[in-house]
Amino acid sequence: MNTPVSPVAFAGAVLAAALTSAAARSASKDLGDGFRDHGVATPVSNHRGIVATQDGQGRDVVLIWLYDRRGAYALLTVDVDAGTSRQTATPFPPRGDCPYASLLSSRNRFYTHFAGCFAEFDPAKGAFTFWKQTKPQMAMGMTEDDAGRIWAVTYPNSGVVCFDPETRELRDYGYVHKENWRQYQRYVAADDTGWIYFGLGNTASQIVAFDPKSAAAKTVVPEKERTKGTAWVGRDLNGKVYGRNGKTWYELYRGVARTIPKPENMRLKPIITGSQGLVHRRFPDGRRLKVCDTVERYLIVEDPKTESSRRVTFDYTSEGAHIMGIAAASDGTLCGGTAFPMRFFSYNPKTDEWINRAAYGQWNTVARQGDRFFVGGYGGGFLLEWAPAKPWVPTVPAGDRPETIGWGYTSPDYYHFSGMIGAVRIYDRALAPEELAKPSPDGAVASWLFDEGEKTVAADASGNGNHAAIRGPEWVRDRTGGVALKFDGKNDYVEVPDSPSLHVRDALTVVARVYPVPPHQHGYGGLINNLAGHANSRLLILNNGDSLAQVFISGATRNVVGPRLRNNAWNQVAYVYDGTHEYWVVNGVQGKKYPRTGPVTVDSNPAFLTDCHPDINRPHDLLACPDGRTVVLAGTPGYGYTGGGLLFWDRKTRTRVLRTHSELLPDQATLSLAPLPGGKIIGGSTTSPGTGGEKKAKQAELYILDLESKTIEWHAPIFPGAQGYTDLCPGPRGLIYGVVDRKRFFVFDPDTRSIVHESDTNGRFGLTNSQQGPRVFVRTPHGDVYMLFVKGIARIDPESFDVRMAAQSPVPIGPGGDYLDGRIYFGSGSRLYSWELPADVQ
Repeated sequence: MNTPVSPVAFAGAVLAAALTSAAARSASKDLGDGFRDHGVATPVSNHRGIVATQDGQGRDVVLIWLYDRRGAYALLTVDVDAGTSRQTATPFPPRGDCPYASLLSSRNRFYTHFAGCFAEFDPAKGAFTFWKQTKPQMAMGMTEDDAGRIWAVTYPNSGVVCFDPETRELRDYGYVHKENWRQYQRYVAADDTGWIYFGLGNTASQIVAFDPKSAAAKTVVPEKERTKGTAWVGRDLNGKVYGRNGKTWYELYRGVARTIPKPENMRLKPIITGSQGLVHRRFPDGRRLKVCDTVERYLIVEDPKTESSRRVTFDYTSEGAHIMGIAAASDGTLCGGTAFPMRFFSYNPKTDEWINRAAYGQWNTVARQGDRFFVGGYGGGFLLEWAPAKPWVPTVPAGDRPETIGWGYTSPDYYHFSGMIGAVRIYDRALAPEELAKPSPDGAVASWLFDEGEKTVAADASGNGNHAAIRGPEWVRDRTGGVALKFDGKNDYVEVPDSPSLHVRDALTVVARVYPVPPHQHGYGGLINNLAGHANSRLLILNNGDSLAQVFISGATRNVVGPRLRNNAWNQVAYVYDGTHEYWVVNGVQGKKYPRTGPVTVDSNPAFLTDCHPDINRPHDLLACPDGRTVVLAGTPGYGYTGGGLLFWDRKTRTRVLRTHSELLPDQATLSLAPLPGGKIIGGSTTSPGTGGEKKAKQAELYILDLESKTIEWHAPIFPGAQGYTDLCPGPRGLIYGVVDRKRFFVFDPDTRSIVHESDTNGRFGLTNSQQGPRVFVRTPHGDVYMLFVKGIARIDPESFDVRMAAQSPVPIGPGGDYLDGRIYFGSGSRLYSWELPADVQ
């Protein structure tokens, strides 16, 4: 049986067991002219592809692509039995790039393609044996054809490359397919006649068929049938390639596409390839790579023959992960996050010590409000709240997810229930057997009896106000004369807004009366999902009637199978978690008890507040408003989308309002924010779409928004042709400082809504610093404003608005940046630096 697995990327056992490292000494270095180097924030590398294989002597080895602030700088070879490791430098400059796809061939060669270079590594020789430059930039998908040739299709313009291991020739076909947006080609396949097919996205799906003989490409999916997202292709053992675009299936052979029903017995050809997250675990001798941890530098290999495991430590050099953003926290430390790996860091200037921990997601932009530290992160545009004075508890995403009855997944096309549901009740305790025997036990935190018979809302009989919206199911009467909801197994569900009363903690019971009529959507009918606000914490019913629970407890799930229900009949079912075990009771029969402990709702610190996908996926600014209550998150949207939203979080009510781009500036996203008096904020937009999205807006704009109504009351393209307002900051006398396209400094008067000063800073100082949340401006407690340029730190004269370089930096300045105790802190690559302000301006 193929059981569904929760897709919550950052939750689960990994975070529950996340390492909290002890404080480490920094030994900061004085660089002169007031600058200091405080060290590497996250002194480890990330993997960009891992494969288990053998070397030339038949010894089991693990190959690991290492990625740090430079890009993919080396391939690490770990000898499993000898316990040794060897690092081989990338034979070409990585230029900050890294593998997004790799492939272990049938000849035992490891291939990848990035930084505009195709490369082959031979484990038998322990060396790179081929590399050559191609059209930019990196492979998003790779495959091996029946002749053993290696194919790569590259982002962003569908470049096609073929390498023949026999002749050692590489053919670069160049770009073969055009779009007005950057293309992702995650799936590539070859039929047994040599034709190549790849599925691409994200703005609009497509399948491209490519003929290597003529070098001609043609599209498969009609324009009107293209959808947002990526099309899929896969090679079958019968020699043909099958493709899927949405719900339409294709048979692809000799360059001809034929629409077909969904193949019933696909047998995909085994090819060891995948994305940057590729982990091939099986060695040729049957052993299995269970764990490979580049942070703690160890791996675990299991031997199924002897039922034993081996732990192997390894080492490598690293310049550390690149810093995303920095802000001063209320405990007097400088904090932020790094990417690849995604980690939290905290630097204490008084003790010269670092703390580094596993983080939830990528901390794109950070800000302090009072005693709390807020994080806007990628992916999904999540918002976290951290209390530095309290113990660190790894983040578990909870809250804000509406509970859904009759649907078991956050994607629209999975696990809709087929049949009738007569009642659902949730309890914050474990019901005893005698209580379960009652028709309606007392004390539910939510109780939906589904007895209204005609309304569009199902009332909560518990009195807690958890009333449910009916999204498609029909009211029907069963054979007993009772009323129930009938679900079609396609898109029907009932939605319950998240609320504190649903956040059960130490125990849980869900009781339901159900009438399954399979088949359910994709084999599993969702009885209820998002329990306690956790994404995909759910109870499912399989086509054969088996009951299956995947409930978040202590931040992780496990599969709990219960007794089988009767299909096409009414059943009384209950899922119970009593604090020590979880189990099902179906029609009075208790199933196996699975040992389990811990809370259902975890009190994380940093706490997960909400996320905003797809309206915000990659945050660029986080404004902690002066009212001490409101936090505003801005950024670009999800992959393939155009136009980002704004999230308004109310700390007092713990509620959110999300405005979409269509309610703000159509086809634009917000790049920068600053507060204005009178409950207003000013924002600067960007024309950039989401990653892989279509750019539609011609020029960026400034706007003024009212916080109470959360609507824009004025907007204009102040600088014609501008593509993004890099950063905004309050200046003197109610004025606003800003930077447009990293090149031009300006002063804006919100009262007259006009520019009162502008200057081309690019000609004098070069570009301002950059990152996904750049923080160009740094304010001191005395109201002075400094600007961070790649070359150095400048001060703005509050009277003349002249920008004057205060100090040339010994390193290129990257993400900012904050002021603390007379120093301005900033990042450069993976390291944290600071500059001491002159004594007369501190």
